Amino acid sequence: MNWKIFWIVVAISVVFIVGGGYVGYKIIGDMNASKDVDKTVVNEPIEKGVVKIGEGEDAHEFIAEWHTFYNDTLGWGGTQTYNYKVQRNNAKVILRTLEDVTVKNDKIAEDFKQIKYFASLVAQDDELSAMIELHRLFHDLDIYFNGYDYDQTFGVTKFRGN
Repeated sequence: MNWKIFWIVVAISVVFIVGGGYVGYKIIGDMNASKDVDKTVVNEPIEKGVVKIGEGEDAHEFIAEWHTFYNDTLGWGGTQTYNYKVQRNNAKVILRTLEDVTVKNDKIAEDFKQIKYFASLVAQDDELSAMIELHRLFHDLDIYFNGYDYDQTFGVTKFRGN
């Protein structure tokens, strides 16, 4: 008779666990499904002619590529594990690329000056704060240049930040 009670308790426990899991899944699933995701474009992309880099390098791609680089190397805990040699070499690439840049918007020109400034700091020394500023500048400019449908920025650009 002891075993009979044991198996009844086990069966009831399994029913409650499985049933509770299903109910929790349905509640959380319904909450996530009900979230409205705004698909409207918050930022219209900047016209291609506003920034000209060298002999035809696309400024929109330049910004998107460097944003991706900084996401990959500094994002999600990367500030704790970054490789300074990689950061220094890439800062030098940024500086070489921006030796021949023409900007037709004064505020964007200021942002590119900031990029050059922080890149020069990283090229000279292991300045994590300058790397973070570069990441933030490229993040915000990527949103503005490429017209993403969200507006989560650091507010660090002269163009549309502060």
